[in-house]
Amino acid sequence: MNRKLLEDLCWEIRAFLEPKWMMLHEFWGEDKPKIASQYMCRYTSIFLKAVLEDCTRKTWYLAAGRPVSREREGTSQGYFGFCTFDGLFFDHCWVQSGNWIIDLTADQFGAEKVIVTSMNDSRYHQNLDEASLRKDITKLSPRWERWLLEWRNFH
Repeated sequence: MNRKLLEDLCWEIRAFLEPKWMMLHEFWGEDKPKIASQYMCRYTSIFLKAVLEDCTRKTWYLAAGRPVSREREGTSQGYFGFCTFDGLFFDHCWVQSGNWIIDLTADQFGAEKVIVTSMNDSRYHQNLDEASLRKDITKLSPRWERWLLEWRNFH
C-alpha cells in the first residue's frame, strides 16, 4: 500500500474513532476535552494495528515510549515517548511496520491529527515493545475489540 492510500485509510480510521473517544471521555465523567484524542493512544494503537493488518496484509507492531519516571513526563529529560516541538517528552503509543510509523493521536501534543512517517522521525523514542504492552492490551481489550467488530461490520 502506498503512502497516499495509507494516509487516506488512517483518516478514515480516525473519523471512525473520534466519536468513540468522546463516549469514553463521557464514560470517565470528564468534561468534553479540547482534544478528543487525549489519553486515547493505547486504545487507538491496539485498534489501529488490527485494522492495518486486515487492510494491508502486513504485520504491524505496537510501540511506545514512557518517560522512566513520572517526574520526567513533560520534561526534556523524559527522553522516551513523543517529543513535542519544544523538546518535551510524553508517554505515548503508536504502531510501526517496516519503515513506517503511524500515529493517530499525536494531536494531543500539538502535532498533526494523522501522522504517517518514517521510522527515523526524531519525535518518536521507543522504550516499550509489544511484549511489554501485553498487560495494557489485555486490560483494554473489551473496548477495542467491540470497536473492531463494529469496524469490520461496517467495512
